[in-house]
Amino acid sequence: MSRFDLRDVSDRLTHSRDTTAVVFEFLRSLEAARADWRASLAFYEVSEDAFVDVFEIEGNRLIRREIVVKANELPERLVRKLFDASAIFNAPEKPSLFSGGLGTVISYVADERDAPALLALTVLPEWRSCICLPIGDQSDLMAILVITSEKKNAFGGRAVSEILPVKSLVTVALSKHLRRASRDTAPARPTEEAEAASEAVTEAAAELRAQLDSLTFRAQGVEAVPSREPADIQDANGVEAAENAENAEDLAALTNEYEERQRSSDEYRVELDRVKTIMADLEAQSVAAAAYLADAYTEMNEASWEMADLERRVDFARRFLLLLGQESNEQRLQMAVVDWLSNELGIERCSLMTVDASRESLQISAQCGIDVGVAARVRVRVGQGIAGWVAHNRKPLLVRMRSQADVTPEAQAGTYNSPSFIAVPVVHNGRLYGVLNLSNKQDGDLFNGLDFDCASLAGAALAARLASCEPAATRPRRVRRGPR
Repeated sequence: MSRFDLRDVSDRLTHSRDTTAVVFEFLRSLEAARADWRASLAFYEVSEDAFVDVFEIEGNRLIRREIVVKANELPERLVRKLFDASAIFNAPEKPSLFSGGLGTVISYVADERDAPALLALTVLPEWRSCICLPIGDQSDLMAILVITSEKKNAFGGRAVSEILPVKSLVTVALSKHLRRASRDTAPARPTEEAEAASEAVTEAAAELRAQLDSLTFRAQGVEAVPSREPADIQDANGVEAAENAENAEDLAALTNEYEERQRSSDEYRVELDRVKTIMADLEAQSVAAAAYLADAYTEMNEASWEMADLERRVDFARRFLLLLGQESNEQRLQMAVVDWLSNELGIERCSLMTVDASRESLQISAQCGIDVGVAARVRVRVGQGIAGWVAHNRKPLLVRMRSQADVTPEAQAGTYNSPSFIAVPVVHNGRLYGVLNLSNKQDGDLFNGLDFDCASLAGAALAARLASCEPAATRPRRVRRGPR
C-alpha cells in the first residue's frame, strides 16, 4: 500500500493559491511519508540554462535559497540519462543543454561520487542515497526534484513507484499556476477583444436609440403647438420647417450610424460564436490528448520500472561475484557474504546455515543479528522447520505474511519486526551446501520480488564458490554415458 494519500494530496494541491504553496505541499508530503527523506525542488530557468530558486522545508516553513546552478555543472551522467542523450556533447555556444527535451528515464539514482556536484541542490550534505526526478513534460522542463536519505538503497523500485503519481499531480498543478501567471501578463485574447467590441457596439446602439427617441418626441411636440396669428404662424412655420429639415437630417444620419453599428455588432457576435466553437473543439481534443498521454505515461513508467529493476539485478550480481572472488578463506568468506547481504539489502537479521558432517542437520556457520549463544546451539534437521523444508525441497521461499505460509515458522515470532522473510537453498550440481535466511528488513518493510531474486542469485553464486573450494575427491562425479 502506498504511503501517500493521493486524494488528500490532490485536494491540498488544488486549493494551493500559487506555485510556492504547491511546492510547500509537495515537499511536506514527501518528507511526511518517510522520516529519513529530505527533499528539495529547484526551478529551471531557460534563459540562464540553470536551476534557480532552490526550495526546501525547515520545520513548518518553506525556505527559498536564491542560488544559480548551471546545467553544465551538474553530473555528466545525470544530464545524459535524464535528458537529451547527446546533450552533454553539445558545443559550448549552444544556449541550453536541455534544448532537446526530457528523456524517457523517469529518475536518476545518484552515486556518492556525485555529491560535490549536487551539493547546492541537496538538503543533506552527507547522504548515502539520492534520487533526482525531472518535473515537466516531453518538451518543457520546469524543475528538478532531489530527495536524499542517510540510509543506503532508500530509493528502490517501490519507492519510485510511490513518488511518481504524486509527481504527476504536482506537474499538473505547477503547469496550471505558471500558465495563469503568463496569461495575467499577456495581452487580451481574440475572444476577449471580440466580447469587448460587442459590448461597446451594444452601448453605442443604446445611445443612438435614446437619441432617436428624443428626436421623435421633439417632432411630436412641434405638431402640438397652439394656433397663432397669421404673421406669427408664417414665421413660426419657416423656423419649424428649418428645424424639421435639420432634425430629419440628424435623424437620417443617426439611423444610418445605428444600422452600421448594428451590422458591426452582428459581425462581432458571429465571430465570437465561431471562436467559441473552435475553443470547444480544442478543449475536446485537449481532453482526448490528455487521456492518451496518461495511458502512454503509465506504460512508459511500467517499462522504466522493469528496466530499473533489471539494472539493479545485474549490478547486484556483478558486485556479489566480485566479493566472492576477493576472499580465499572459506570461513571468512561466509561471514563476509552475510555482512554484505545485510548491508546491501537493508536487513537486520541474516544467517548462513551449512550441512553438518552427517548431512542430516543444519547449523549456523555465519550470522548477524542473532545472539551468539543462541546461534551456537541451533540445530535444524533437514525437512523440519523453514530452513529444513528449503534444504529438503531445494526450493527458495518468499513469505510476505507468515499466516499464509505453507511452512510453520519457528517459535521466535517475537524477534521479528515484520511477517516477511526469505530462505534460499545453497545448491550446486545437485549438492546441498546450506540455506541462506533473511529477515527483519529495516523499518519493518516487506520483502519484494527484487529482494527475492537477488537472494536467489546470491545463494546460487555462493554454492558454486563453495563447490570450488572442496577437494576434488569429495566433489560429486557426473557419470558419462557412451553412445548407444
